[in-house]
Amino acid sequence: MILVVALIVIPPENLPDVMRAAGKILRELRLASNMVMRELGGALDQQAPERSEPIINTMKPHTTMQPTQVATGANIAESATAAEAKVAADTAADSSDKPVTPN
Repeated sequence: MILVVALIVIPPENLPDVMRAAGKILRELRLASNMVMRELGGALDQQAPERSEPIINTMKPHTTMQPTQVATGANIAESATAAEAKVAADTAADSSDKPVTPN
């Protein structure tokens, strides 16, 4: 199939040169892939260096969090009111710090 398409697309007088170039390219690719496989194989065969000091676990133990307070409608409303009051206080403080500019 490939040969038929090559005969249609490539003129017969150029076909030997094209096939020779394709053979060279395939040979280069095969050599490069063999070299990469050898490098990877050598790297995987090497053992990891031995450590002189022991490995220390620095991770903190997992603790389960227990809710200190159950969320209820009243608690949520209370926290929303406190947040709104803080925003209002911040807005008032920001507006008193800015100089008044005439329009």
